[in-house]
Amino acid sequence: MVIDVPEHDDGPMAGPAPESVDWASLASDERIALMRLLVGAHGRLTRLLGGELEEACGLPLSWFVGMVRLARAPGARLTMSELAVELSLTSGGTTRMVDRMAEAGLVERQHCPSDRRSVFVALTDAGARKLEDATTIHLIGLDQHLLGPLDVADRVALATALGKLGADPTACPG
Repeated sequence: MVIDVPEHDDGPMAGPAPESVDWASLASDERIALMRLLVGAHGRLTRLLGGELEEACGLPLSWFVGMVRLARAPGARLTMSELAVELSLTSGGTTRMVDRMAEAGLVERQHCPSDRRSVFVALTDAGARKLEDATTIHLIGLDQHLLGPLDVADRVALATALGKLGADPTACPG
């Protein structure tokens, strides 16, 4: 696919007003097509990998990603706000997720001795064991669904392209 993106000097909101858009030709626009492919691949991988984790060990993919972030954090814990930023969730969404994970015995809240307003989230021993089991399942799924269809050149090109788009190469799997 050849990508020919026109240069715009009018800022990020440049372009025709919505009433003047040719919706029929927009469907074949390469920019729209690339975004559709990226979103579609993400959705497909999320469904497949998430479904496998749920079926094999009863762990939602969002919990797995949160648990990996906790395991990789300095001191193996994050504040609720740090976890929210790491997961791109609202503080309310993070609280609800941590509540459910704590009820399942996978994480615990720890009070910060130097700041009573801060609460840390850390994996429990049971959470660490569950994460280990889930990681094995997740890696098998990544081999099958992400790496399997790609040859080495495709993998290098994908890593390069995603790096240029700002994907964090140190981010956790998920």
